[in-house]
Amino acid sequence: VSSTRAARADPRSGVASGETCVGYSYQVIKTTDGGSTYTVQMQAANGVAAFTFYDIDCMDAEHCVMVGGNQVSSVVYMTSNGGQTWSEVYTVDANANGTVAFSAVAYVNASDIWIGGEFGEANSQTAIGVFYYSRDGGRTWFEYSNLQYAVAAVMSLTFPSPTVGFAVGITQEQSSSLLKYAPQPYYGYFAQKQCLTSGCD
Repeated sequence: VSSTRAARADPRSGVASGETCVGYSYQVIKTTDGGSTYTVQMQAANGVAAFTFYDIDCMDAEHCVMVGGNQVSSVVYMTSNGGQTWSEVYTVDANANGTVAFSAVAYVNASDIWIGGEFGEANSQTAIGVFYYSRDGGRTWFEYSNLQYAVAAVMSLTFPSPTVGFAVGITQEQSSSLLKYAPQPYYGYFAQKQCLTSGCD
């Protein structure tokens, strides 16, 4: 996923051409020869980006998922047509309470996909970490209701195996939090260890 910044002059601001950032234009490019050549799979129409994309994960050459958003909604795109095209499969729109921002996505296996991000509350100007997930390969999506205490944003996700996974978050206290994917019958899918001291006890 690549982004190119677009700029133009605003005669009212007195800023010279090229100094005023007015947005980003995105492209999704793919290589099948180890990086020698690339082909464009998706790009912003007419150079105007509808969304900024933040993370992408591929289970194989034909199954990829990508997340991004803007000020009014967050989106999930997935590959179709044997990995040749991208289609929007899920959207979370902002409401009067705030806006969801997706920042990380990862496959667990062919069926399970997890998204991490944050929910920015409109009134309090604070954020709460969120997870979304699919258990059917991206056809349907759900918000994970068992939120972790004090996590303001989930920044990254990784699943080394179908039974082991990790998420890194930032807490409300501006410290870091490591969450482990550990499916449990009563406590949900993620266990949290919050390190308040150097010994992490």
